[in-house]
Amino acid sequence: MVGVHRLWRAVEHATAVANSGVRPGIARALSIIREDPACPNSLVARLAGVSLDYLGVLFRRQVGVTMSRYRNVQRL
Repeated sequence: MVGVHRLWRAVEHATAVANSGVRPGIARALSIIREDPACPNSLVARLAGVSLDYLGVLFRRQVGVTMSRYRNVQRL
């Protein structure tokens, strides 16, 4: 149960981040994943206008969780 609570807090944090001054590519990635959690990371990166490696690093740094973890919570 602690894991689910932690993931939920991560999603709430990511939503707050999306509404604050994050980089535009991260905001687009958050929006894409919320709309379609099944969208592959490579397509998310392309649509966000950044490389997959850069998106992964920046996403974790600005959102506080990996894209995979954020996506899994969105699927719940």
